[in-house]
Amino acid sequence: MKLLWAMSIYQVAIILLLIASRCSCKECSVTEHEINPLLQRLIRIATNLDQEPDPATFLALRLARRHNLQIEKQLLDQLKKTIVDKVTKGEDVPFYLTVRYALAFRSACLNPASISHNTKNVDLVKMVKDKLDLEIRNIEAKGQPLTDFYQISSAILVLCFEEKNAPTYIVQDIIYRALRRQAPFITPVDINAASMTVLAFTCLHRIPFKSIASLWIERAIVRLLLIILSYQGKNNLFATVCATPLAVQALHVTHQMPSRPFKCTNNLQRLLIEVPKGTFNTPKKLFHVIPTFEGISMLQIGNQTCDSSQGILVLD
Repeated sequence: MKLLWAMSIYQVAIILLLIASRCSCKECSVTEHEINPLLQRLIRIATNLDQEPDPATFLALRLARRHNLQIEKQLLDQLKKTIVDKVTKGEDVPFYLTVRYALAFRSACLNPASISHNTKNVDLVKMVKDKLDLEIRNIEAKGQPLTDFYQISSAILVLCFEEKNAPTYIVQDIIYRALRRQAPFITPVDINAASMTVLAFTCLHRIPFKSIASLWIERAIVRLLLIILSYQGKNNLFATVCATPLAVQALHVTHQMPSRPFKCTNNLQRLLIEVPKGTFNTPKKLFHVIPTFEGISMLQIGNQTCDSSQGILVLD
């Protein structure tokens, strides 16, 4: 696919700053006291045996700095049993759930390509690739995915963590859409999709992704960051409350943009207002906001160390 986009000196300078500069996690995190209500909520969700275990809950727990290792182990065992049972029974596991399971097991330093329970084994990486292939076929045939580009970029992130090649076609297609401002990067922009794409492409850039020149990936990252920043309102939200956590992760992990100062402390303080309201009380929202409050991003999933954990979180 031919990519037509002219780079200005200013935009090249931004790329160099993105690559060269770093900011401290301490500048973009909240205190233990402020994050504790969300962690307590997570523990209660994790110990509720009346509901099917959610890999998003486990992800949020793993991306926190304090841990209840016993509860995490119990939840991990439940997730293994659940996904193995689903797959071996022939149940159609949705794309988003397959991706979340793969990310959850990777966050526990397990190989998602080999998850076992009671002598049965499932390969979640193959499942992610197969479902991504279906998305690609639909894009080729109809110009749009079966689901959405947030899920597609999440799948690319999974493959990147597992050091598997993401299909060149879909990476090229997303780059083209970003640089030419096509859906989902056209008004109104899907901020979650843009942010997840930044995280996935940042992972590809670090490998580096050999199928496409790294400069094209950098250009797409810069364009998406500028788009995300353009949605930052005076209320310190990026379009919506629920889109803001992932946007902060994308901007933080790829460093501060000089065109419009990114002061994540303002964004975090705005998000903290939502905590007592119960805005982030579901697993899907918690696994986005927890790493944001901890000053890290979902890229940490690929860098997890599981030999030790600092601190113990207990249920009040």
